[in-house]
Amino acid sequence: MLCIHVVKFSQALVQLLLLHQPFDFTRTGGVWVINDKIFDVFKPEVTFRKGDPEIWRLRNHSGGWAHPIHIHMEEGRILSIDGKTPPPHMRGRKDVYDLQPGMKMEIFIRFRDFNGKYVMHCHNVIHEDHAMMLRFDVVGDEEVNSRLAKAKHVYKSDTPQKEIVGLPTL
Repeated sequence: MLCIHVVKFSQALVQLLLLHQPFDFTRTGGVWVINDKIFDVFKPEVTFRKGDPEIWRLRNHSGGWAHPIHIHMEEGRILSIDGKTPPPHMRGRKDVYDLQPGMKMEIFIRFRDFNGKYVMHCHNVIHEDHAMMLRFDVVGDEEVNSRLAKAKHVYKSDTPQKEIVGLPTL
């Protein structure tokens, strides 16, 4: 007989279990940047293990500019905007997030299908062209273990995969 267990977590515990990755969109020294860094095609800003659930915090600290943020290769769901539940029209799956001036947005995302090198960038062309872009890598367990052997800074989740009730399913 097949037994399926659904584990229910409090929202506070869910917040502790998932990786929280902050991404700050700013203008520094006349240059559009993410996390105070210009785009480096050769170096990933972050590395994720395929299949791990993530909560990303997108924050717009660039004054009066809006940033339509495009995350390549996966869709996510908005969990909150400035700490509040998003309106119904913003609750569906997305790969572009409308980050208005001063806005803080939390999204749930899980890179499920493919390993590889991907980018996230602002869809304002002048911002994208001026380096408001970052590279991230999605890797499988074998590559995570290989990279861990070479460098300690690569992310590896030891959290077992569980169904998380109350969060969107991707």
